Amino acid sequence: MDLVREDKLDTYLAFIEAHLHRSSAGPFAMIPLGCSPIPQMLDGTRHYLAWQVVLGDFEAFKGARRRELGEGALMRAEAIRPE
Repeated sequence: MDLVREDKLDTYLAFIEAHLHRSSAGPFAMIPLGCSPIPQMLDGTRHYLAWQVVLGDFEAFKGARRRELGEGALMRAEAIRPE
């Protein structure tokens, strides 16, 4: 589970579409599992909970997340370290 700031929701949805499993030719693909329609207030800003599975190169996913989404979407991914 991760978070998407309200102002990043459209960017997040485009990111998912670009990296969708079976259509992505890149080093990773995503399977979206859902996005909560009920916003959560964090630090005075609305966020939406988002669930997805990342297949393939997770470090490539994190790099693409930083480049394409920047701050405000899927920030928790940066804390995940492969064992």
